Amino acid sequence: MNFGYNINPILSFIEAQLCEDNDENPNELIFMQDLTSVHTSKQTKKWLQERNVNVMQDWPHKGPDMNPVKNVWAEMIRRLEIHRRHTGVRNRDQLWEDILHVFHEIIDEYFGNLIRPMPRRLRTVSSKHGGWAKY
Repeated sequence: MNFGYNINPILSFIEAQLCEDNDENPNELIFMQDLTSVHTSKQTKKWLQERNVNVMQDWPHKGPDMNPVKNVWAEMIRRLEIHRRHTGVRNRDQLWEDILHVFHEIIDEYFGNLIRPMPRRLRTVSSKHGGWAKY
């Protein structure tokens, strides 16, 4: 698959949200991601470097899952399955449109509910020296 076709709308959305939410001090933000190959690909690294995004570099390889995006994917899959029951999928372009549709249906409050507890979760993981913690 073409990397740009799949990831650019998502990265553009993230970029817009980051700029909107932190206009005054964008350099204070630290982008967190796990170390899966898609996140450490040349394309992803290049995109982050071109935009001077601060990336957490010392993320543990087998540390606790602190990535709220996995919750977003699960919610999108749930909504996509419901949506597809009504519309069906005719082709790849329709599937992509449906994915964008369900993503834009998710309200900002959902994202806030995932992000708000992160400081507490980070403190818990830090107190366990990067080990697993029950949230």
